[in-house]
Amino acid sequence: MLNVALVGLLAGSLLSANPTGGDGDKDGTKSKKADAQESVLIVGDNAELSPTVDTYALGRPSAASPIKFWIEYGFGGADEIYDTAGEAQEPSVGGGAIIGGDAEINSQRAAVGLQINPISFSKFSVGVGGVLTGAKNTISGTAGPFSQTGDELSSDFSVQNVKIFASARGKVLGIHGGYMLDLGDDQEFNENGLPIDISRSDNRDAIQLGVDFDYPARGFRVFGGIDRYIILENCDVYPAPCNNSTGPDGNNEDLFGEEGDGVWNFVLGTGLRVSFAEVGVAAQIVARDRQPVDRNGAGTAGTTENIGGYVSTLSPYLRVKPPSLPASLYVKGGLQDEYNVYGLPIDGANGPKPTFGLTFGLSVGFE
Repeated sequence: MLNVALVGLLAGSLLSANPTGGDGDKDGTKSKKADAQESVLIVGDNAELSPTVDTYALGRPSAASPIKFWIEYGFGGADEIYDTAGEAQEPSVGGGAIIGGDAEINSQRAAVGLQINPISFSKFSVGVGGVLTGAKNTISGTAGPFSQTGDELSSDFSVQNVKIFASARGKVLGIHGGYMLDLGDDQEFNENGLPIDISRSDNRDAIQLGVDFDYPARGFRVFGGIDRYIILENCDVYPAPCNNSTGPDGNNEDLFGEEGDGVWNFVLGTGLRVSFAEVGVAAQIVARDRQPVDRNGAGTAGTTENIGGYVSTLSPYLRVKPPSLPASLYVKGGLQDEYNVYGLPIDGANGPKPTFGLTFGLSVGFE
């Protein structure tokens, strides 16, 4: 492992500089132990953080690795939604003049991420990176628009978005910001105005701003953060929200107010380390300012359009880093949506109620 090798080299150099110790210890045993412990503590104290809300299951980024890399694949679904009163309901999908149709939602995600830290001091670091995400969404049903277009509406499995971010970190606290470029295709319709597929994304770019923390202690860690996604309007795809809230220029008039659309993402979690494994759980609340609407005025999988909603979930995770490998393997009980992770449902209103979700991944440069 790269970080273990660097620790070994550092410890070795310290030992060779003081072979006999400085307190009468002829064989230098006390000095060797003290120096080795100091070298390990240096690496732990100087660990550099990625955006914790996105990468908590990967482990705590290591200062010994200037380059961090991860790749993951996940799948999940939902067959219920929370209505505006917080009650679980079967989702329905509208299309043209046909309204209704019980539906089931299934999604797949694949992502690859890279971070480089060009500036790194003992108590402060700056990193830049990017995440490329691929997606496939499928809605299946037996009535409503499916009665004329088939029993399934699906997107291709292709690129959903790319996010470029930068972060500034202390030992525990950090801030980050990024821009998410939407690369999903527009939804297509037949000559009758009925959808023949669904999009992989909401076809809108977004700005990400966030703060986070990751506090390491002996045997466990506590982490959390708050992210804000400011979703920029696309008047070509969503003309009604643009006309009502932002005007024809396509820019939000009020990026944080009620007139714009966006997502708040709150995360708080903890992990317990045992030998070369870590098991933990993250609690998350996702609050949406306003659900997007499609060209036919239908809400997102049966939710009510043009008002907000929230979903709270739990995402357990397990990370394993075998001593013989320079990488960590992890599995997380949740699936990355476009802006957030949906785990095991707790409660919500005007949002999806996920039934299951699993994400498997491999990361390098995390400890």
